[in-house]
Amino acid sequence: MSVSEKVVLLQPEKTQAAYHRDTSILPVAAPCENKQPTSYNTNNNMELRLTYSEISELIEKKSGRALPVMYGGPHTVRISYDVNMLFRNASVGLDLTVDSVEGGNIYLSYNGGAGIDFMVRQALNMARTRPGGELIEPLADNRILLALGRAPQAGSLLEHIVLDDICFDEQYAIVRFHPKSL
Repeated sequence: MSVSEKVVLLQPEKTQAAYHRDTSILPVAAPCENKQPTSYNTNNNMELRLTYSEISELIEKKSGRALPVMYGGPHTVRISYDVNMLFRNASVGLDLTVDSVEGGNIYLSYNGGAGIDFMVRQALNMARTRPGGELIEPLADNRILLALGRAPQAGSLLEHIVLDDICFDEQYAIVRFHPKSL
C-alpha cells in the first residue's frame, strides 16, 4: 500500500483538497511513485532526490532564515515559518504545489490563508528586485511561474535535459528528467 493510499484511508475528507493538484491546471495526477510522463524514456529516465532537511538547510544558508520543509502530498510541500506576533511566536504554514512542469517553466501555486497569501505576494514582489528575481513571475490566483531558462546555469542545463516532473514522497523531493535526444 502506498503512502498516499494510507493517507486516503486515514483522512479521506482532507485528501481531495490537500493532496491533489488543481484540476483547472492539469488532470489529477497519480501519486509521485506511480506517475510516468508521456515523454519518459524508460531507458534514460533519471531522478534527483533531495531530503527535506537538505532543502531546509539550503534555504537557511541562502536566506539566513530557518524554514522547515515537510511532505504535504504527491505534488505539495508544506513550509512553516515562525512569526513574532506581539508577545508570542506563532507558526504559520504555506502549502506550495507543483501544478505543472513545461520545458524550463515550473508552475506553482500556494495556499496559506488570506493573510499569508497577501504576505507571500509582497515577498514575491520584493524577491523580484534581488539577484535571481528574474526567474520569478507572480501570476493570478496565488500562482507563480518559476522560469528556470532565464538563469544562465539552468538555461545551459536545459539545453541537454528535459524536466519531466517534480514530485514528493515522505522522505524526498524528486526531480524527474531525461536527456534530450541527440
